[in-house]
Amino acid sequence: MNRTLLLCLALAALILLPAQPGSAADAGPTAIDGPAGQLSTRLFLPLLRGGSGIVPPPPPATGGFFLIPTPDIELPTSHPTLAVDAMGGVHVAFTPESATQENPTRPAYYAYCPANCSGPEAFTRLHLGDGVEFASLALTPTGQPRLLLRKRAQSAYLFQFWQCDSNCTSLAQWHSGDVGAAYARPVGWVEEFIHAFALDNQGRPRFVYYDNGADYEDPHWGAFYAYCNADCTTAANWQETRLLDDTDAGEFDLAFGPNGQPRLAWTTSNSETITQQLVYAECEQNCHLVVNWSAIVVADTVSASVTHWAVFDLATASTGKPRLALYTGTGVGGSLAANSLYYLACDAAECAADQAWSALRLLPATQGEDGVALALDGQNRPRIAYHAPLAAGFGLFYAWCNANDCATATQGWQAQEMEASEEIDAELPIPPWPGCAFPQCNPPVPPCTMSFWDGGVRPALALDAGGHPRIAYDADHRQGGGCGTFTDAKLTRFIQFGQP
Repeated sequence: MNRTLLLCLALAALILLPAQPGSAADAGPTAIDGPAGQLSTRLFLPLLRGGSGIVPPPPPATGGFFLIPTPDIELPTSHPTLAVDAMGGVHVAFTPESATQENPTRPAYYAYCPANCSGPEAFTRLHLGDGVEFASLALTPTGQPRLLLRKRAQSAYLFQFWQCDSNCTSLAQWHSGDVGAAYARPVGWVEEFIHAFALDNQGRPRFVYYDNGADYEDPHWGAFYAYCNADCTTAANWQETRLLDDTDAGEFDLAFGPNGQPRLAWTTSNSETITQQLVYAECEQNCHLVVNWSAIVVADTVSASVTHWAVFDLATASTGKPRLALYTGTGVGGSLAANSLYYLACDAAECAADQAWSALRLLPATQGEDGVALALDGQNRPRIAYHAPLAAGFGLFYAWCNANDCATATQGWQAQEMEASEEIDAELPIPPWPGCAFPQCNPPVPPCTMSFWDGGVRPALALDAGGHPRIAYDADHRQGGGCGTFTDAKLTRFIQFGQP
């Protein structure tokens, strides 16, 4: 089956209908900037600075473990997203790293623990869909889970929406529908899709995706904002707005303010300055019209000698104002210090405006490489889960600030290692790979002299009503030494602890 026919079949079940002028979708106060049909972007060089009566729930017992009991390294999993409902129930979605002989259908995993999540046996796990690359999870205001799955079929992406309103540990209570399709970018482009999906303040699903088009004559290409207001497992109820025609835009992160105003961050490449840029966009009302969106380049990141690209996570305060955790990447160049963890904040009337943002350097030396996650507690105080590689602590770390000036001063920030990679080594040791001699392998592969877990990779962070963290993350197993360094397994872990 050729890719054009494949996409046509997918779109036959789903047509993302264009929004109609005057739609009530995504309403709120007014944004300025941006001619119709094009999202305006303005360069911003951030200001750098150094360095209720309700009884909250008690802190959970501290513990970390693999989400699948007695994990099998032949069944790899990765890229979790998670949320905590008002009752303290933990919802996690994650996906197989690839199809295997033992797991050929590659479903998404949905795991739920109502309380006392002290081990994998506390979670009920379901398989949703098949052929899933990424699964993104969010909860409605009343705690009902919603998932968006991105599936791959040859050169196309298929988007599938899942929802459950009650008794969600029963597969029969889940309902789904194919709601979108897009052409994938060329081979070699890695585009994760775990933060591009979110729910607005009414629990209505929205996501951002990029369609590469069938060919140069295909008019449907660029970055699209897709939204649905009711009966969202039905394809015809989805509409979309084309936001960008930037061929380098990707790694979208979507969040919402308290009145349903969308906030969006993504990375792109500037061919003139040869830099990777972090861009922020917002809309206050009538967001089906691109003229009501405005955007700004928040920071340039590393541009040369890159070994690890920038990673970031977006959150919104109760005021609707954006916050970003940013690891700037390993390399040189950029408007921020390379190889560092930053906290960026905006409280201006317009956050897509010059000099609206502050950027505070929290930690240098690769802290945040391969993963950062940001959450705000009930008082809008920032908490960041991040990965530290072998040279910088090696494991899952957690940083927090309880001061009034968390965006402008490092004195109020603290950090602590929450799970060392060595703890995972002790829990699930894997011997070094013995290599492969000639003639079984030609050329021969030398034996490995090192074998170790690297914890804290690609973390996802959520807080309960008392501000206590729940974190899901990937542990990547590395083989190295004489055989060179490579990853031979990925398994998803979960950890909870009381807020330090």
